[in-house]
Amino acid sequence: MKPKVYVTNNNPNYDYSPAEKWGELINMTQGYIPAYRHEATLHTFENYAKTASEDDYLLLSGSNFVCALAVVAWMKHSKSLRFLQHSKEMDENKNPVQSYQLCDVSYS
Repeated sequence: MKPKVYVTNNNPNYDYSPAEKWGELINMTQGYIPAYRHEATLHTFENYAKTASEDDYLLLSGSNFVCALAVVAWMKHSKSLRFLQHSKEMDENKNPVQSYQLCDVSYS
């Protein structure tokens, strides 16, 4: 089964297609999320985290607040986290292209 890439907050104006090499994109939330909606947002993230496998990824996108809630929810259900963060690589003509960098986090 192909891994899933859980996008913390989808921005329809942003191209996430470079992350598809890591797995199937799953949008967890979309658009602006105000701070007073933290409980509902955390609950949403926890529902995704409960069903995620160790082979899946969390793609950090959106405000720091949203990313922090997603990491908290994920780590509540797993002792490790493979996440993708925005990065830049160079193509054959030395032009910057959008990419993602893998980071592994675990705790005991």
